[in-house]
Amino acid sequence: MTNRRIGVDLGRTAVRVAEVDGAPGKRPRLLRFGEQPLPPAAVERAQVLDPRRVAAAVRRACRTAGVRAREAVLGVAGEHTIVRPVTMPAASREQMRASLPFLVQESLPVPVADCVLDFYPVRGDGERVEGLLVAVPDAATAAAVEAVEQAGLRVVGVDLAAFALVRAVVPRGGEHAVTAVVDVGADGVQIVVAEHGVPQLVRFGGVAGTALVAELARLLGVDVDAAEQALRDERVLHGDLAPVVAAHAERMATIVAETLAFHAQGGNRPVEAVLLTGRGAGLPGLGQYLASFARVPVSLPRPDGVFAVEGRAARACEGSLPVWAVAAGLASGGGAA
Repeated sequence: MTNRRIGVDLGRTAVRVAEVDGAPGKRPRLLRFGEQPLPPAAVERAQVLDPRRVAAAVRRACRTAGVRAREAVLGVAGEHTIVRPVTMPAASREQMRASLPFLVQESLPVPVADCVLDFYPVRGDGERVEGLLVAVPDAATAAAVEAVEQAGLRVVGVDLAAFALVRAVVPRGGEHAVTAVVDVGADGVQIVVAEHGVPQLVRFGGVAGTALVAELARLLGVDVDAAEQALRDERVLHGDLAPVVAAHAERMATIVAETLAFHAQGGNRPVEAVLLTGRGAGLPGLGQYLASFARVPVSLPRPDGVFAVEGRAARACEGSLPVWAVAAGLASGGGAA
């Protein structure tokens, strides 16, 4: 039985794949990483709308990265994914999962029959277990699974992207007991707080990178592709567009800081450090605003903080923003069927 799996991260603007060897008892090895752009409207709000085009991008990403494994774990995220705290009577993991539909059927905004449910235990006292309920509408995963399997992979699990982020960037036994991972994407900001590597809180904020790009396109009188390029141009960012970018970064940092404060106000240990991931992690001013508002150090993670990174993967990740995190974390965790 192989220990190699592929994590597949389907974003709004790109597909990312990572191959990881997760042999038990050993440090996981990040073997390969690849990324391919997606055409407009193929994925919107974390939902696959065009499986054929997404499948083509997944195939290209796997081919250019040189991945060899065929078993894949698919990530789910976005505002349609429900993650909330739940307390259950202590039982086996299988028994708790089986009782979820009866426990939460009155509290979900969508029918239980139309969702995939899971329970992630956080802590217990022998009689009751506190944890996180994860509910994902079937419709949000069916088209994604179809696309990945059309690409020639076999989906063996579906996992929450937030959990994958923690596995990928929070080292076991690290210097900080409580870490927040903030993934900045085109559709919004995903925030997960973990204590000793165990997720405690997951939130999704709707301040999207696409909103900033659309505003820049309007101001410059160009299409979104040209606006994306302008966002990477330091000369432009120090000119008339700088206040627009700064205002967006400040709004995003405010949402994250308020979420971290909410977590601490609930009697939890406060966050001691923040790690920024995703393509938007390089947004000018975001790290500085967040460090100021939350009063904690903010930094970008490195793949070798958690993984032993092979040469090909190291070259693919070198010098880039931490866009590999979700895909690598999915591949190292195995996912939940």
